Amino acid sequence: MDELKGYISKADANIHLIGNQNGIENVDFNSWPRLSGEHSIINHPEKIIDYSRAAGKSYCISRPKCTSAYFKQSVQAPLDVKSPAYTYSNLLNLYFCESSGVLHNEVRGKGFAYHVGLSTVRNIGLDLKIYDASNLPGAYETTKKCVFETVESGTLNPELFETAKRSLIIRYVNAEYTVKQAGTNSYNDHMKGFNFDESDHQLKIAQVQAATPEDVLKSVGSLYLDLFDESKCGRAMVIPTAA
Repeated sequence: MDELKGYISKADANIHLIGNQNGIENVDFNSWPRLSGEHSIINHPEKIIDYSRAAGKSYCISRPKCTSAYFKQSVQAPLDVKSPAYTYSNLLNLYFCESSGVLHNEVRGKGFAYHVGLSTVRNIGLDLKIYDASNLPGAYETTKKCVFETVESGTLNPELFETAKRSLIIRYVNAEYTVKQAGTNSYNDHMKGFNFDESDHQLKIAQVQAATPEDVLKSVGSLYLDLFDESKCGRAMVIPTAA
């Protein structure tokens, strides 16, 4: 085991062993080399995707066999994975799009589209996706109206906000449900730059628990307005051929 510990602590690759740790308790995880610069896609996704290149542009494809519309709109929003703003953005996404959320009720509930979703890509930006839309203009305008009214009001529905907080915490807890998942998360935490005694999910749960509606809207509300700014956003859509 001493020989194994020596190999692990000097390894050029990141090795994560999950299970009985009695034999490797003295391994210095902080001595593991961290990838940096161009070699690390996971730490530098912004080198692969740059939403700013699509700013102010729209792309549309007409498909004869398509019976409903598909839509994606994005804006650059480089939120660091460790920042409270990144957690707040994911929290606000759930507030809007959960089954009891504002957009779910106003867009899917009224038959404009089967799915509307907001998602945050760390270090890159904010996405809006509308799938299986029978009325794409209606779905888009309703989404825009709901987002603007919410952000500009400066308040969030207390019950929906608490529901979103519980939902996000449950997602982080469930991500550690199995040994395999815990191992994957341990590896990902290391690649993100966390120390061996730190956890990305623990950090985010603490950020969610401490979040207030005022904190969330003050921190990331303007990003959701930028998502609908014609000069800042990029969009792509697939629509049925007009009859």
